[in-house]
Amino acid sequence: MAAWRAIRSVMLVGLVTGVPVCAQAQGRSGVGVVTTLVGEATVARSASAQPQDLRMRDNVFALDRIITKERSMVHVLMGGKALLTVRELSVVTVTEEGGRATVELQSGKVGLAVVRERMKPGDVIEVHTPHAVAAVRGTVLVVEIVPSPAGGELDTNGAFTNVHLLHGKLDVSLRSNPGGAPVRLESLQTVTVTRDVLGKMRPLDLATAGEVTTGLKPNQQAVTAIPEKLQAAVDQRQGVLALATAMELVRGGQSSDSAKARSGKVEQTGIAKVVEGGATLDALAPVAEVGEGAGVLVGGVFGALDYGNLQGYDFHGTWEPTTNHQSNLLTSPTDPTSPRYSDDFVVNQYLERGAPPKDLVVGVPFYERGWTGVAPANHGLYQTSTGPANGTWEAGVDDYKVAKQKLNEGFTRYEDPDAGAAWLFDGTTFWTFDDPAVMAAKAEYVRERNLGGIMFWELSGDTPDGELISAIAGG
Repeated sequence: MAAWRAIRSVMLVGLVTGVPVCAQAQGRSGVGVVTTLVGEATVARSASAQPQDLRMRDNVFALDRIITKERSMVHVLMGGKALLTVRELSVVTVTEEGGRATVELQSGKVGLAVVRERMKPGDVIEVHTPHAVAAVRGTVLVVEIVPSPAGGELDTNGAFTNVHLLHGKLDVSLRSNPGGAPVRLESLQTVTVTRDVLGKMRPLDLATAGEVTTGLKPNQQAVTAIPEKLQAAVDQRQGVLALATAMELVRGGQSSDSAKARSGKVEQTGIAKVVEGGATLDALAPVAEVGEGAGVLVGGVFGALDYGNLQGYDFHGTWEPTTNHQSNLLTSPTDPTSPRYSDDFVVNQYLERGAPPKDLVVGVPFYERGWTGVAPANHGLYQTSTGPANGTWEAGVDDYKVAKQKLNEGFTRYEDPDAGAAWLFDGTTFWTFDDPAVMAAKAEYVRERNLGGIMFWELSGDTPDGELISAIAGG
């Protein structure tokens, strides 16, 4: 649950509930659903069956073989945790058994974007080619089988595999020797694999990264409209591959996770939305630490966007032993951490690098984060704790509607005007939260800075009469 909370601005509930359940066909389980179809593609439902036309919203079953024709492309949403993109003139089979999904690429090129936080313990997604096995978990990558030029020496069978990693981490091993030591790739790295030789890692420059994603995004003329029930789910993953290069430009080419790392560090993230051929596409972009020298690039990238959602929460949490504000509006001079995160800090980072104010949307939380065993000094703020407080969703996390009730349970509300934040404290337990007063101040800040608006995670955390929504609307 912690990981899901950490990427709340990346995903919508539609990724879980908006996708039709894949039915059973001929005793085979469903592994995905077709969410985009550009041009023509066929599917063979069994080894002996004649190929039939693939259509939008078709279920994809284990062992189905998808074949794309010239100037065509298919997106398959796999169980709400990965988006498979099949480029033109490609042949792909997808299987899944016991939490292990395998994308078997027989020819052509595929892209795969996997949401690590949606992967359950033991879940594995692998991309297989005749030469290589790429073990995927929370990555954005492109795998292609390249026919060797006449007389080429790379593979006596006339082909080799390129594995390009755009974001995340990835282990690549020989198909013929799966037990051998793999090559570990990180963001913007690539490796070439033949039937018998696992090549060395090479850097992947931004220009080449842009080239390898060619053909993995819809073109302007042929984008098929996505049904309403799939829209929320698909929008969040459609642009990841197409905009992977833009992501890295904003990142300054640096590798880091898009959510709270296992070490406990939090990198603030957001979504960038872009119109590509009439369809709305999304991609992740970091917002807390924009790479040095990326100023011109940020302005250029935002020129192609409708807006960017800035995750203005999870600045701090119980992965840290010391209490702090999780979603403060302003940067407090008494904050002992470095760097000192705040909504204002994030907004200024992007404005200084060329992002238009109207394109920046500030995210706010409809939930609280809490510590217990907190020292009483400073009413619990910036004090050490013994661990997370009890919570409904997970240890240390509760909805605002629950936080409000704590005022009747011995807690006192305190306010930090320097930080534009509030918290609750009962002498031993500390909860950082946004209440209507804080929400109204954030709404006023957005209007005064002429920003694009406010987004929130998530509606069910508000009171039945909508206290937080009302504060944002009238603040």
